[in-house]
Amino acid sequence: MQSLNTTLLCAAALASFVSAQAGPTFIDQDPTTPGVQPYKVSTYFTGGGAGTLGAITTPFPIWSASAASKNIVQVSLGKTGILGLGAGEYHMCMTTYNLNSGYMPTGSTQVGQQVIMGKVTWNSGQPVFTPNTMAKNLCNPSGDCFGLMISGDTLGQWAALDWSTGVYLGYRANSTVDFDAPVPVAGVTGPWVDPAVGHLDGKLVLFWADAAGTIVYAPLSTTLTAGKLTAASVGSVKTAAAISGEICHSPTPVFDGQGNAIALWFAARVSNDSDMYFASNIESNQKSIVKVWDNINWLNNGGVAGGRFLAADSTNYSALVEGQGFYMATNTEIAVGPSAQLTVQVGAQSGTPSVVSTTFAVALGVNAPITLGGIEGGFALTPTPLLFLVPVVLSSTTKDDVARASFPATDVSLKGLTLYFQGVANPVDATVPDSFTSTAATKFN
Repeated sequence: MQSLNTTLLCAAALASFVSAQAGPTFIDQDPTTPGVQPYKVSTYFTGGGAGTLGAITTPFPIWSASAASKNIVQVSLGKTGILGLGAGEYHMCMTTYNLNSGYMPTGSTQVGQQVIMGKVTWNSGQPVFTPNTMAKNLCNPSGDCFGLMISGDTLGQWAALDWSTGVYLGYRANSTVDFDAPVPVAGVTGPWVDPAVGHLDGKLVLFWADAAGTIVYAPLSTTLTAGKLTAASVGSVKTAAAISGEICHSPTPVFDGQGNAIALWFAARVSNDSDMYFASNIESNQKSIVKVWDNINWLNNGGVAGGRFLAADSTNYSALVEGQGFYMATNTEIAVGPSAQLTVQVGAQSGTPSVVSTTFAVALGVNAPITLGGIEGGFALTPTPLLFLVPVVLSSTTKDDVARASFPATDVSLKGLTLYFQGVANPVDATVPDSFTSTAATKFN
């Protein structure tokens, strides 16, 4: 991670129209097939034999010995939730069928959907997952439990999930102990609305998919009694992402270094065709939503680790699908003031560790992406006027594959402006092409 302190240049006028933006550029996962294949079926995240999740025995095998189905139907990842995560290490949560009873509450005989968490390490090419029992109290002993999502705060104290009886929130004192039994969240109609918990501008919020097919969020009010969570409810609801004519679901917040949600990885469907989308800002009015993974079946409930993107795929729930991409994300809105800051975050995965430098530009608007020779993806900033190229390069030099920059947003002349950002990622690995990142937008109030 690199932190910069550069004064933002001011612009004179608002962009008059936003016609399109660019999404993350994905490395081709199957060069032998014409066109870019953004994802592939994982060789590790399966219930198969040696070298897969199915080979795990400690502290318990993931699946019960008699399980005929070892399907994985949800995944999420993050940099909190387990103490001492190093570069290239993340917490990982999954929803699966026929989970081993060692990961469930004592005496549970539930064999439907259940959740598990642990640590995944990408330090030697192929990932290695080490499960733990910290989520056992979150499992519903009498019905299905789906979609474990952990907050991005330093301690990873909060967990959201769907039980068959509705949306639930879990809490624990810190990331070294098990989550306590969860409590229902008042104000959310469920179940099966894909809740995710996190912070937005420092405030605890819940994301979920509402009945209208919109991804929404609302502040969470919680009650702790003797250090235990005893009640939770949501407040005023706002839109996080919406697509005309499609039903959005499976929201996964992407967090910045302070644990604030800065982007969304989610799915949307038409009929039974569900595809993966990336929004480089949280609120839909920034028009930052781009479809990036497309097939004719059902993709859902994915996770992001650095520049790695994972999702579940109904064509083969016995294995997760994964891809590698280059994205950029920024604060959606900033209240200009003495302590206000713009955060620019770049995710770019390549190598072990990757060394990827990214130079980015700022403009007053965006157009439909166009291809430029020698750079994968598309350039989407309006070239006239192109305000400036940031002269300092963001470098991702650890196995986390994320770089960040902070800029003071203190000049009152920024108020009322919307600025648009895009970068070019230059991997040192010569086998990976230079690539445009997604575009992102920030509104200054």
